[in-house]
Amino acid sequence: MMVHRGLARRYARALFNAALEKDIIDPINEDVENFKELLETDPYLKGYLISPKILTEEKTALIDKAFGERANPLFIDFLLLLIDKKRFDHALEISEAYISIYEEHCGIVEAKVISAVSLDESQEAKLIEKLQLETNKEVRLTKVTDSKILGGLILFLEDKIVDGSVKFQLESLRRKLKEVKVY
Repeated sequence: MMVHRGLARRYARALFNAALEKDIIDPINEDVENFKELLETDPYLKGYLISPKILTEEKTALIDKAFGERANPLFIDFLLLLIDKKRFDHALEISEAYISIYEEHCGIVEAKVISAVSLDESQEAKLIEKLQLETNKEVRLTKVTDSKILGGLILFLEDKIVDGSVKFQLESLRRKLKEVKVY
C-alpha cells in the first residue's frame, strides 16, 4: 500500500507541476475532481481501462470520447500516459493525491467533525472560524453525526485528532478510577 501511495504521489506531483508551469492548476483540479467522481460512481470504467484484454487503442478512444471535449488537453494526455504506462489501476489514488497537493498549494485544509447531534449553521460557522484562525488556512469541514459518542465532538484536522466526546471523557474517568487504590 505504501508503494502505491508513493507512486500515486509522484504521478500527481508530475501532473501538478505541469499544470503549475502552464498556469492551469484550477482547471486541471476541476478535471481531476470530475474524473475521480466518475471513477467512484462507475466501477466498470476503471475495470475496462485496466483490463489487459482491451486494446490500448480502444482505451484511448474511450478517453477521447468521454473527456475529449470537456477536459483540458493536459489532463487527457495524462490519462493516456496512465494507460500507456499501465498505471490506470492507480488512477483513483493519483486523483486523491493531486487534490491533496492542490489544496496544500492553495492553503486549504480538510477537517472532519463527528458530533452526537447535527451541528447547526451557527455552530458550524464558529467551528470553521476557530479552525481557520488556528491553521491560517481555508477549512473545508465534513460533518458526521454519530450518537454513540453521547455528546461533545471529535475533530480530525491534518494529522491531529481531538477527542472531546463525552464517551471518551467517561472512559478516561473510568480508567483513572480503576487506578485509584482504596484502603
